[in-house]
Amino acid sequence: MTLLSYRTIFLLLFFIAVYGFGYYRISHDVKNKTEKLTVGIIHSEVPLDIKWNPFLRQANVKKYIKLSERAQKEKKCDLIVWPETCVPVYLKYEGSIFLMVHKLIVESGAYFLIGAPEYKDDENNKRDYYNSEFFFAPDGSYLGQYDKIHLVPCGEYTPFKKQFPWMIRLIPGNAEFSKGKEYTVFSCKGFRFASLICYEDIFPQLVKKFAEQNIDFIAVVSNDDWFYASQVRQHIAMSVFRAIEFNIPVLRSSNGGISCVIDKFGRVVVSQKKEGHIIYVFRK
Repeated sequence: MTLLSYRTIFLLLFFIAVYGFGYYRISHDVKNKTEKLTVGIIHSEVPLDIKWNPFLRQANVKKYIKLSERAQKEKKCDLIVWPETCVPVYLKYEGSIFLMVHKLIVESGAYFLIGAPEYKDDENNKRDYYNSEFFFAPDGSYLGQYDKIHLVPCGEYTPFKKQFPWMIRLIPGNAEFSKGKEYTVFSCKGFRFASLICYEDIFPQLVKKFAEQNIDFIAVVSNDDWFYASQVRQHIAMSVFRAIEFNIPVLRSSNGGISCVIDKFGRVVVSQKKEGHIIYVFRK
């Protein structure tokens, strides 16, 4: 036999082995998994000019309440996830809207992950603003929050603003968020998960910090109404890479774009492009 023939046989056997191993892993993945978590993933289609309209705040929140009630009616969820900054107010300090959300949580009997802006005052009374995810227990009690760590330049903060202060006027909405400092992990009925905000899932070194904390899945919450269809597909592709890279499933809850669930093998197992919800059961 020629050298070329040996190489051909080797490559053929190599691809057969890889395919066989992959098939074995996927086909045996669901066996012996007794713990489960039913998650309701909310997908919305709220245009940006409506989302941030101060006169439509309660109407916007009521939309998410109705979507959550529909999801809970279809199947009892353990956890319900809302998109990034879907509550367009400082949730903990906006009494009327907080009461609406609190009432929903208690009546639903589920854990809730809700996106909203946040502010904190330090010991010098300096106020910092954050893009945050709030986590609530089924009884409505506040369990903690994640403050976005990797901010979008010229969208969430102004680069070189000390050197060029006039640049602040060029930023839409003059948003000036501060970076979060904690790699927060949430726990729900024995499942541990991290919540990444917007494009944070494109940074493997950031995701690694969460993956090292023994999490069961990642919740990526986003507002993809900013983007074109091609950019939305690229954003989802980044989540596919992270799922495969860290062997962890990823769920995506988005306003605009596409919400979906990606298993740890990088397969998009379910998706939602129109306003509504996804019900998905995570197992371990």
